[in-house]
Amino acid sequence: MLRESTYTGSFIEPTRRDEVYKLHFEYGIPAIKIAEMMKVDRNTINNDLKILYNKAIKNYNSDESYDDILEKQILRLETQRDRLGLYLCDTNDINSKMTIERMITDIDFKVIGVIEKLNQNIVQHWNAVMEQVNKIAEKEKLKTRFTILFELYRISVDTRQDLDKLREKVWGKPKQQEQAEVQQKQERKDYAK
Repeated sequence: MLRESTYTGSFIEPTRRDEVYKLHFEYGIPAIKIAEMMKVDRNTINNDLKILYNKAIKNYNSDESYDDILEKQILRLETQRDRLGLYLCDTNDINSKMTIERMITDIDFKVIGVIEKLNQNIVQHWNAVMEQVNKIAEKEKLKTRFTILFELYRISVDTRQDLDKLREKVWGKPKQQEQAEVQQKQERKDYAK
């Protein structure tokens, strides 16, 4: 008897595609391994996965924030790590233990990568905010500027310039600033002609 799948919305065999969904998306098992486990042709599993991926793309919720997506990904990785920890406890074969330990290490590095990516995005966001606020302050001829330590702090123009000089001394000039200075020099040369 055919029924509507909870994952695909289409009428299919009652269990195969649901099982493929579970094995691939929840447990991270590749298509070839799923085909072997289910004793089904690899192309059948690949077709199921194509349908499942297309369905996932259509149902993608763009209202989710980037933080929500990252949090969900970290939760999936942690769940997979916990499951591997259980497998590690259950196995006695040294080769299996080594393989599982490598997989756990890979997951740990993936989690670190996700967290690092999140931190980079936060820094980039606040730097962009600071630049825009300072441009507005300069345009409005305000005597204050802002700096960021993951929050906006009001400082004097002189202090902001001192901080910029210190940053340049330590890390060099930002590329945008170098490009702007080159362009200003070129404009001065053109104006002098």
